[in-house]
Amino acid sequence: MAPLIVSLPHEKNLLSPDEFFCEQSHICLDTFTLTIGPDNVPFEFGIFYGEETGDGVVSITEETTSRLVGNVVFKKTSDELCILTGATSVQISSAMIDEDYRGFALATTAYGKLAEYFHVVSDSVQTVGGAALWKNKIAATPSLTVHVIVDCDTTPRMLPDPNNEIQVYDSSKVY
Repeated sequence: MAPLIVSLPHEKNLLSPDEFFCEQSHICLDTFTLTIGPDNVPFEFGIFYGEETGDGVVSITEETTSRLVGNVVFKKTSDELCILTGATSVQISSAMIDEDYRGFALATTAYGKLAEYFHVVSDSVQTVGGAALWKNKIAATPSLTVHVIVDCDTTPRMLPDPNNEIQVYDSSKVY
């Protein structure tokens, strides 16, 4: 089942965790630094989560300039989907990387780290950029397994393959 691709982009803003949460309480689940690219650019990633609201953000800062260069915004999914996956599931609302820093695999790195804390799911409506990220980067990352979940808004279930096994997302079947 391919996602519905929408041409109208949603609002994307680079927000620090303090700007994202405003006055809401939140916790820092993790911070780590990763040096990326031929110039060995150091990036700091931080995963922040509001336990009361289920809202969260992965913030990405270029360390040498302290410049916020990206973020991935997420929200806890329904309790039914969390029960299905056996873990707290989160859905990505927005992934924004500054144009000057695209191509460093920053969003893919953020998704991978987020998957260490939550079951990360996609919805069935994606922007062109979001669909390209899932098809070309997320599905091609060996440490990430992408399962197909249907009926997320009603009674979520894993989509079985012809052998009645849980279907794994195959990016070669998405055009």
